[in-house]
Amino acid sequence: PTFNLAGLFTLFQTQPSKSILKKYNIFGIKVESSAHSLDPRVGSDVTLSCTISKLSDTVCLQWKQRDSSQQNSRKTDQIRFNNTVYLMVKHVTVEDERLYTCEVQENGSVIRTVRQDFYVSQDLYGKKYTLYRSGTDYSDLKLVCLFYNGCYYYNFETAKWRWRSDSAHQEKILASASTYQAINVDKTYFGNRLVPTSSTFNGMNFDVRIVPVRFEDAGVYKCSCESYKLLTITLITVKVTAEPSDAETEGDFVTLTCSVSDVTESIRLVWINNDGKIVEEKALNSRNREEKSLRLIIQKANRDRGKWTCVLFRQNMPQVSVPYYLELSGSLNEAYVLQQEGYFLLKGPDNPGNGPIIWEWRSHSGQQTTKQLGTFHREGQQWAVKWSDDYDNMPDISQRIHEHYGTLNLLMRNPTFELGGLFTWTQTQPNKNTLKQTELFVIKVEIDSQRPVMGSDITLSCTISRLSDTVRLHWKHRDPSQQSRMINTDEIRLNNTVYLIVRHAGAENQNSYTWDVQEDNSITLTGNINIDVNQNLHGKTYTLHRSVTDHSELKLICEVDSVEIETKWTWSSHLTNEDKEIASIYKSKLVNINRAYFGSRLVSPVTNFTDLFFSVRIVPVLFEDAGVYRCSQGSDNHVTINLVAVKVTAEPSDAVTEGNTVTLTCSVSHVSEPIRFVWMNCDGKIVAEKTFKEQKQEEDSLQLVIQEFDRDSWNWTCILFHQNTPKVLIPYHLKYKERYTFQHTKVIVFGSLALLLIIILIVVLSLRKCMGARKQGLESQRSKPLQQEENVEDISQLYSNINEVQQMQAGTELPEIGTNSSEYATISGMAKADNIEREDIHYGSINFQKTAPGSKQGTERTQSNKQLSEAELGASNEGDSSIIYAQIARVQDQ
Repeated sequence: PTFNLAGLFTLFQTQPSKSILKKYNIFGIKVESSAHSLDPRVGSDVTLSCTISKLSDTVCLQWKQRDSSQQNSRKTDQIRFNNTVYLMVKHVTVEDERLYTCEVQENGSVIRTVRQDFYVSQDLYGKKYTLYRSGTDYSDLKLVCLFYNGCYYYNFETAKWRWRSDSAHQEKILASASTYQAINVDKTYFGNRLVPTSSTFNGMNFDVRIVPVRFEDAGVYKCSCESYKLLTITLITVKVTAEPSDAETEGDFVTLTCSVSDVTESIRLVWINNDGKIVEEKALNSRNREEKSLRLIIQKANRDRGKWTCVLFRQNMPQVSVPYYLELSGSLNEAYVLQQEGYFLLKGPDNPGNGPIIWEWRSHSGQQTTKQLGTFHREGQQWAVKWSDDYDNMPDISQRIHEHYGTLNLLMRNPTFELGGLFTWTQTQPNKNTLKQTELFVIKVEIDSQRPVMGSDITLSCTISRLSDTVRLHWKHRDPSQQSRMINTDEIRLNNTVYLIVRHAGAENQNSYTWDVQEDNSITLTGNINIDVNQNLHGKTYTLHRSVTDHSELKLICEVDSVEIETKWTWSSHLTNEDKEIASIYKSKLVNINRAYFGSRLVSPVTNFTDLFFSVRIVPVLFEDAGVYRCSQGSDNHVTINLVAVKVTAEPSDAVTEGNTVTLTCSVSHVSEPIRFVWMNCDGKIVAEKTFKEQKQEEDSLQLVIQEFDRDSWNWTCILFHQNTPKVLIPYHLKYKERYTFQHTKVIVFGSLALLLIIILIVVLSLRKCMGARKQGLESQRSKPLQQEENVEDISQLYSNINEVQQMQAGTELPEIGTNSSEYATISGMAKADNIEREDIHYGSINFQKTAPGSKQGTERTQSNKQLSEAELGASNEGDSSIIYAQIARVQDQ
């Protein structure tokens, strides 16, 4: 069969009815060589291609060497482009003729192998060919000059290699040799990069190497033997540059430029991304030799980071590829990569010296064992590595990390999460010395449902292999204008993971989110994740978890096929199996809402139904709302939603006093699938958890008892997990109440002050009321002495002149106060002048005394206080309003 026959073959039966009897999906495999029309010469390059008619997600193509002992990755370069995998073999020899096989794998198993053989000619006399090399640290140019005519070898006395650069016309001698003499190398132009492959010339072959190749090495190289011009090799170099080279943060753009040294024939430059897709290309020809480059503008800090490759095609066959590896994000000794994303170059030490260097790795996985994975040693100008048994026995490392073309750099391909750890290069001789350490942080971003049903909940997670103190993980909406809609999301951090719970996916175009890794508040790595929402709701069933809080919301979304048939939402409590109709629509009429069960909490976003989806919502959600919600159209059930409600209660329910005990209870309405409850403190640490495996229709809970509550125990969060993924969380903030200490001293002081104010008010009101009535009896009141034996039980004597009080205090004793009490006030008044009555200032003194009946103590105290009373009573200012000053003294005998 030819390659074009590949396709889908179907055998039909047409009668009595059309039916399919058999189907065959035929995949065509085609292998080709760039040397199919012309035998390649020894030392030249050959490109092999392996193409499949259709490349499915489960099929993989790759080139392998049939003899495992001949494996040499430095000599070959493999690249995938659409449905084809190319193998570029450099400096072919006769050993390469029957060495390579294309292998077809499906789901990791080899299902077909196809050989591709070619013939290599050793006759170089008078021949010309072109080599293409990249101007990189690992590029190698081998100049092969063999004196063989196809039948036998020639012997020559002398040989020379000459070079003419693209920018000069004069040829320069690079190396010369005489038979059985040491080869003479001129290091003027290439320095130590130019080395002969043997120390002496045997008269039959004269080979030299240039390692590494620089962009300016392009030109024409000629080998001559005595007076014969034997071979001419044209070298064309390709390089990739980036501008700016230090772009690191989100939004930075990098311009990659792929340049070719010269255009001698029609070629094509192509930029290929990580997925093997062409993103930019340009055809170049010798008629316009000034046009020698192709630019590509990329955004450095995005999800498509990794490997970009410039490929030079000649006659639809790639001749050389130059990968550009984006620098690992992070500081000098720290690097951040996304799991399973692209190619990355982990740079080794800059000044390694010449001694053996071991490469060690310690994983972030918790196993603190350091493993020695390989030993590097010098081989001329390059480094070779010998891998250890640990390296070979760990597929995550051996299949994904390799040495980078004779350097100490490590090339990582699609790194796994388990690769996170500390990489160390250590020199062992003459003394053990750590040359470089780089800690690799691997980020894993996941979604718990690849194609969620519209209206269901999803959980996004961003995990780092090790979370240091200076690193933070964040989620946000990709579109800044949609950031306000993050109210339908909850973010929570647990250990090394930050989760984003998205409620009602796709209901409000919340389909794209961004994660970022920040180190010292600067973004070091970021990416986007898009949610592919399934809008086909027919026959779908899913579970929603809602918290019983003021902001909790339940959206019920149903797809309507026809408005000619009634569409309705029903609800059955998890405690019963009876369906109750809660909302319905029919023929684009008004939306009918039954508020018998949910009251005003059940609402419809529209009054008249005109859309494809019939939606209602319940706000806020209560614990008793749990149950099964069904949307049906006629006799067809469209979507079924199982609502699980979660609530948090506290005992005591009011503010908690410091030092007391409080019990928090996280309850679930019912258990329909295995779940796990977790209590988390304010530091993000799990303090209690419980797993529920059996299905229960009654309430179940997890309690957390907080002993000796203090001010640092305010915030707690209950989280419900399903299959290790958080589905709902309820933060609970305990209210703090100051401890109240009862003090008798304060009560007595404040009580006395209150009593004092009351007495003053009574005195003031009495004085103002009695002023007019008492003025005419002032003289008679002064002449009457106070009798000691007078009963003063119900008497309140009022004196309105300071002189009278002084006479009383001098000649009489105060009455005894036992069960009875008397009040005495001394008041100073101003005399009348010019028969004009004026407002006065009054001073009042009240003394409370308690003595035994018949005691003289009262009189003695009165006389002892005489001078004090005189000193404290002062004159008032004329013309002022009446102002009362009161002095109260309480004396109680011990």
